[in-house]
Amino acid sequence: MTLRILLLGGLLLALPCLANAKSVFIDHDYSVDCETLNTTECTVKSNKAIKSVRVELLSRQGHNRSGFVKKEYEGCPTEVSVGFDASPKAKLFIQTCDGSSGVKVIGL
Repeated sequence: MTLRILLLGGLLLALPCLANAKSVFIDHDYSVDCETLNTTECTVKSNKAIKSVRVELLSRQGHNRSGFVKKEYEGCPTEVSVGFDASPKAKLFIQTCDGSSGVKVIGL
């Protein structure tokens, strides 16, 4: 009985981690190359036309959002650049002109 309670308790503690892992979908149609000095500058390349990139800055633990930047692009290019304050971890939400989207995670 004690073992069963410990297993259930462990599963309940692990659920938030499992939910976070599933919510991060990395699409291989996008590549992200970043350089960090005083700020972080990322170049996003895609085989699809890019409409916007939203950067969600994360805390050092990677769980809490500490800010975000959103940039929209005219003409739907396939290569764009987005800059933001230096952050050790971030999620980039990429939306294309055909309505599809993808997520890239950096620093995790």
